Amino acid sequence: MNSKSCLNKVFSRGTLTGMAALFLLSLGTTAFAAGPEMNIQAQQTMKITGTVVDATGEPVIGATVMQKGTNNGTVTDMDGRYTIDVPANAILVISYIGYTTQEVAASNGANVTLREDNHSLEEVVVTAMGIERKAKSLTYATQRVNGDELTRNKETNLINSLQGKTSGVNITPNSSGAGGSSKIIIRGNKSAQGNNQPLIVIDGMPMNNPTKSQVQSVYGGRDGGDALSNLNPDDIANINVLKGASASALYGSMAANGVIVITTKKGSSGRVRADVSSTTTFEMPLDVPQIQTRYGAAVSSSGTLDIQNWGKKISNGVNASKDFFRTGATYINSIAISGGTDQIQNYASYANTNANGIMPTNNFSRHNVMLKQTYKLLNNKLTITASANAIVQKTKNRPRGGQYNNPLVGVYTFPANGDWKEYKNNYERYDNIKQYAVQQWYRDVNNDFSQNPYWILNREENNDTRNRIIASGIVNYKITDFLNIQGRLNYDYSQDEFIWERHASTSQVFTNVNGDWENALNKYRQTYGDLMLNFNKQFGDFSVSASAGTSFTDTYAKQYTLNAGGDRYIPNYFALENSTKNGSGQSITRKRLNAVFGTAQIGWRDMLFLDITGRNDWSSTLAFTNNVSYFYPSVGLTAVVSDMVKLPKVFNALKVRGSYSIVGNDMPAYITNPLHSFSNGSISFNTKKPFVEMKPEKLHSIEVGLDVTMFDERLDFDVTYYKTNNKNQYFEMKASAATGYSNYYFNAGDIQNSGIEFSASWRQKFNKNFTWRTNFNFSYNENKIKALDNRANIAKENRLPYVNFSGLYGTEMRMYEGGAYGDIYSQMFKKDPSTGLIMVDDKGKIQYEAEKKLVGNQNAKVNLGWGNTFFYKDFTFYFLIDGRVGGKFFDWTQASLDQTGSSKNTGDARDNGGVDVFNTVTKKVEKMDAKTFYSQLGSINGGSGDYYAYSQTNFRLREVSLGYTWHSLLGNGRDLSLTAVARNLFFFYKDSPSDPDVAMSTANAFGSSSYYALPSTRSLGINVKTFLFLVGYNKYLNAFLFGAALLTGTACTGDFEDYNTNPYGIKDSQVALNDLFNEAQLSILYNQSNGNWEYQLMQNLNADLFSGYCAPPSAFNGGVYNDNYFMMDGWNNWNMNYMLLHVIKPTTTILKAEKLDEDFYAIAKILKVAGAHKMVDTYGPSPYLEAMQGGTFVTYNSEEECYTSFLKELKEATDQLTLWLDNNKGADNKTRLAWDKMCGQSQKTWLQFGNTLRLRLAMRCAMAAPALAKENAEAACANKYGLLKDVDVVVKDGNIRNPLTLIARDYNDCAISANYETILKGFDDPRLGATVMPVGWGGKPDIVDENGKNAGMIGQIKGIRNGHKDDGSSWKSYSIPYTPAEGGPYSTDVPMPIMNRAEAYFLQAEGKLRGWNVGAGTVQQFYEDGVRASFASVKEQSAKWTTAAYMESANVEVYLQGTTTQIDYVDPHASKNNIKAVNHLPVKFKATGSKEEQLEQIITQKWIAGFPEGLNAWSEYRRTGYPHLFPIPSDNCNVQAHYLGGSTEDIIKIGIRRLPFTEDEKGANSKGYQKALEILSARGQKDVIDARLWWDTGKNF
Repeated sequence: MNSKSCLNKVFSRGTLTGMAALFLLSLGTTAFAAGPEMNIQAQQTMKITGTVVDATGEPVIGATVMQKGTNNGTVTDMDGRYTIDVPANAILVISYIGYTTQEVAASNGANVTLREDNHSLEEVVVTAMGIERKAKSLTYATQRVNGDELTRNKETNLINSLQGKTSGVNITPNSSGAGGSSKIIIRGNKSAQGNNQPLIVIDGMPMNNPTKSQVQSVYGGRDGGDALSNLNPDDIANINVLKGASASALYGSMAANGVIVITTKKGSSGRVRADVSSTTTFEMPLDVPQIQTRYGAAVSSSGTLDIQNWGKKISNGVNASKDFFRTGATYINSIAISGGTDQIQNYASYANTNANGIMPTNNFSRHNVMLKQTYKLLNNKLTITASANAIVQKTKNRPRGGQYNNPLVGVYTFPANGDWKEYKNNYERYDNIKQYAVQQWYRDVNNDFSQNPYWILNREENNDTRNRIIASGIVNYKITDFLNIQGRLNYDYSQDEFIWERHASTSQVFTNVNGDWENALNKYRQTYGDLMLNFNKQFGDFSVSASAGTSFTDTYAKQYTLNAGGDRYIPNYFALENSTKNGSGQSITRKRLNAVFGTAQIGWRDMLFLDITGRNDWSSTLAFTNNVSYFYPSVGLTAVVSDMVKLPKVFNALKVRGSYSIVGNDMPAYITNPLHSFSNGSISFNTKKPFVEMKPEKLHSIEVGLDVTMFDERLDFDVTYYKTNNKNQYFEMKASAATGYSNYYFNAGDIQNSGIEFSASWRQKFNKNFTWRTNFNFSYNENKIKALDNRANIAKENRLPYVNFSGLYGTEMRMYEGGAYGDIYSQMFKKDPSTGLIMVDDKGKIQYEAEKKLVGNQNAKVNLGWGNTFFYKDFTFYFLIDGRVGGKFFDWTQASLDQTGSSKNTGDARDNGGVDVFNTVTKKVEKMDAKTFYSQLGSINGGSGDYYAYSQTNFRLREVSLGYTWHSLLGNGRDLSLTAVARNLFFFYKDSPSDPDVAMSTANAFGSSSYYALPSTRSLGINVKTFLFLVGYNKYLNAFLFGAALLTGTACTGDFEDYNTNPYGIKDSQVALNDLFNEAQLSILYNQSNGNWEYQLMQNLNADLFSGYCAPPSAFNGGVYNDNYFMMDGWNNWNMNYMLLHVIKPTTTILKAEKLDEDFYAIAKILKVAGAHKMVDTYGPSPYLEAMQGGTFVTYNSEEECYTSFLKELKEATDQLTLWLDNNKGADNKTRLAWDKMCGQSQKTWLQFGNTLRLRLAMRCAMAAPALAKENAEAACANKYGLLKDVDVVVKDGNIRNPLTLIARDYNDCAISANYETILKGFDDPRLGATVMPVGWGGKPDIVDENGKNAGMIGQIKGIRNGHKDDGSSWKSYSIPYTPAEGGPYSTDVPMPIMNRAEAYFLQAEGKLRGWNVGAGTVQQFYEDGVRASFASVKEQSAKWTTAAYMESANVEVYLQGTTTQIDYVDPHASKNNIKAVNHLPVKFKATGSKEEQLEQIITQKWIAGFPEGLNAWSEYRRTGYPHLFPIPSDNCNVQAHYLGGSTEDIIKIGIRRLPFTEDEKGANSKGYQKALEILSARGQKDVIDARLWWDTGKNF
């Protein structure tokens, strides 16, 4: 069908016109329908006097008695009596809260008995699509909660008021204060990676509830709020929870997780009524962590406090948390006015909410306005209902979990011996030099995550604003008594704005030097419409209730991020124009869901009911697949046994029910058609594989149940058994980068939830003054993964063994077949079986299991609640106890506080002389020093096992209220109620330190964890309610209404591909060659991000360390990480992934281009090899030759196969580029290479780079393949255009900083190694001063010696020994690669080198040493020319630096005659790191020395010249063994057993030879990984770090 002819296109253009027309119509109808109020005096009247009593004969006080259709009414007195004057033919309407409303003829209305509204089988229930059904006819379980349950003890997010009140519904609020999100799970988690939240429906129409930002890492994030947190609880008449798939089947692919149906209040005929409510509550922290105050931080000789609390014992220590939190206050005020006539009913309300959180400066405000009006026209055949809901909401400094920008980190870890008041009152001081106020804190804020909490609150302020309008219209026309047609339209629009300003001197871990600014503007729009034909008719013993219709749901989200991507030109001026880089972006997400549906219920004698439902969906998210249409059926049967057979008198009603259904779970947009995008002015290439076989998840559900009413309707209970199987699970998994993608999707698996729900209520009236109502609910849910990867097209041995989702503190949520959703795995420490104590070795290291193991499940299996209401005269007392049983809660705040010595646990342990552990060497129970124990245990990325996994089991007093009602206090019918309320008063039982019912995020993998999250609160307050009858105001209420036009096109899918295509995306056809070249060049060392942080994981935390260039001053993973040979799996895949996806993939795409010019073809091949050899040199066997050819698995090639291909490709490239230059008479054409960022737009330089790269790789395999090496080395040197000897090849882009500026200066994560310091100092090498910053850089303090005094190292250069034991910030002052704040060799001015000009000379020197024909000259000449070239290179660059003097005064010829050698290393902070020199050859070339000696000199000088590019240096060190590097300390080698093939002693001696393959690659490319193992096995090797690469032969000649 042509999309232009679709009805939905007409609708999209006609909506506003239709709404305007209906609005004008409604105004016209108001004139005659809102006529003067009925004048009852004009008719003959009679006085009716009567009594209203309940079922026990007791009077109902304050019942409303109204003449139907008028505002004439009264209320009953203390004896239940009433008197009213009405016409003889009037109908009386008698109502009272908690009782079923009755209508009686006035002549028979003297005495009325009201029955309690006990949810009996005769009750009418609002079900899916707003269809009303009798409770007795339902074939599934529902649960209704009246509005008074939401308003008795109000929450700013109304859904939290349902905690403990509904079986099978698990509500977990976020720890983000007022207006925060809540996670709602009905009958267990069903989707592995999709949405698990229920559909929210208001008055029959779905509410827009988009996924907002959430905390999803240890570093934090913000809670963007949810839809339910916007609503005014006083507007809610009731909430009906449709738990099972059968109950929600009419919503099709939106309903897999259940539906929450909200019915809002509406006007009624009669007098105008004003309901007024005011609630004030005060909140106090409930579960602040227990902080020790007996031990302070260590104090240096200068008086500086250490960053951790492991110092000496003190007295009268400070607990900052006791002073930090304030008493919060929440004020909720609302007024609602309702009334009307038989023709028009009106409802209008206003509410405002103001909350001051327990965290200082955290404020929240919300204003709600709701208008609703119903018209009955044309003799009541036409009913029009219109409503509008407007919300304005603002939040300042919404609390956030995690480490970054979180004031609680500084509060909880503040030293007990610190001056808290000083930093509280003076969080900033004016800096006369910088001319602005800077942060004041006891520690260097750039070293860690901790900052002054009051700085964060006042100078990192953030503000959230939400404006929302929800408007709907319903038109119902009654065709006959049994047939009507109804159309509905709902428009839901919201706009969220988030502004975050971070002032200069905020930690540079988070922020640029001059401050940062972010403005995120999100616009969400959902339009929903449906058209239904409804049929209800009795045919003798049979009744038929049926509906058929069509609907559409159109959602649109537009997101703008105005992000000052670089630094500010002017500090603290927050505007996009004041930015060195534009980090702004925008995105649009669109989805459309069209449907046709039908449901029919056939009843027999009002005792047996058959339900049949079917819905067919067409989803735009499935565009570009063959699966765009899906059908969802449901069938159910109910038997009212009590109407069929005679039961004992104790039974009032008994019903059995059963149902089966299939519903779906819609997919995210665009995953079938992912496109490229823009980032920082260039293309960010898509790396996700299009999912053209995608299907929606399908939930198969079966449910059986029993509903019973007994003992004169005093006891109600229902019990339900359910089982759901969610099949076609949607998985997004990491792909092997060799496929050309980082992620791929597939449908597979089967997650089963089965359980039992039970709810019961009892009503006991002891006498006329005292009544008790009690409600109990219980639910048990068992989750099981029946199938995981059951893809038919994948061989069983290649399927995924498990799926994992990263969590906090080294944990991860894993899904195994046979396991359960929410299973948490962690690396467990070993425990002695006899004592149960943690095992340690003789060096005090905690012993861990080799593999991660199951700790527990994050989901509780049992949820229950017990509510009680007592009525005594005019007093009402209510309390609710609820609880959870089972599940694990992970309190990572406790782990961090233990690790820093801040927790009460650590204080107690020190008082007790340490912690009991089991020594595996002595086989005895021993006391371990508390610091040593907890520093390991609480490590942020360590395997803390089950130590911080607590039972979720808890029972608490959730709610308490005591109220009193004064009847007619303000006049007849004007009651006043005053209620004292309390929430979360105390726990009866709790295992975890913090509240296990509150989480830091609604994200799937973070549902049961806390990391510096805001404490939960207990609240106390007062609620005041009253209502008034207003006379003569109906005509004013009738003055508002807007309408809605309804028109929908259903099966039209012609524009679905447009919907499922990102309008801001970039198609392959729009990508130019220069974009691909740009991608490859920038990605050789780092990608095109603002921060360039990728380089840290790609190279800096592996090759830069192993080469001897750098050493980390930071305590990564608690001091256990790559530098001391503990392999960090999550770090070690970056090199392979980036080389494959961002270098090899774009260059492969270029090489496939049609009519590619010769120079472009050659340069692309050189670029490809330049990146690919980095991957092979890092891992060994690699997926190269068959990479980028599609498929799920890519085979691995040996290093020999890869190198043979590299050299062949470089020969082809250099031959072709030589020919191109010959044809152009040897001249460059710079215009053609405008995109070039590496070689100065010079084809000749690219050729020289290619020749030199060919020579490098030939030399690499000199011992592994001598003939191949010699042939290619000589050919490279023979090329007429020569080698790279006049310029350096660097990646230079003025928009991107050199990554070392970020890593070394901003993060302070990279210092120089002791090797670089001592070798260059021994040679008296001026390049050391030119490339390294001395101690004291950036204002850093002096190094602290072993006695806690300043070591006097300011201005000197001092490196760190690799593998040192980290003990905190003491290492942060050591020398770093020269990275000044502005300019410098490793800033934007001089970027990272790819290849320096000196390397060619050193390669020729080695070639000549081997007897190869590599050009005219001797070994010594090439060696010395290489040194001269390096000096020239550094001098050329340092001309811009403050270190220029080092090279200006340098005399290279004098240097070449140097006879000194490497000096010993002396560590001023820790003498245990001191070590003797290991290199003993001078600079002066040993012309008469052995080949080995001469090679050592050549490689050592090449190593110096190559700084800081560590990968080539590490490769040459492994190939030749030069220069000799200091071994890591033998007592700090932490290599895992499964990563080691030989002994610990051997790996310390030879160093790491390769990175192991990561778990991601093993899982995503299992078939390829097996080939890699075969290659290694053929050499007698395993996938371990001491396995030598093919070219690493262990000998040089």
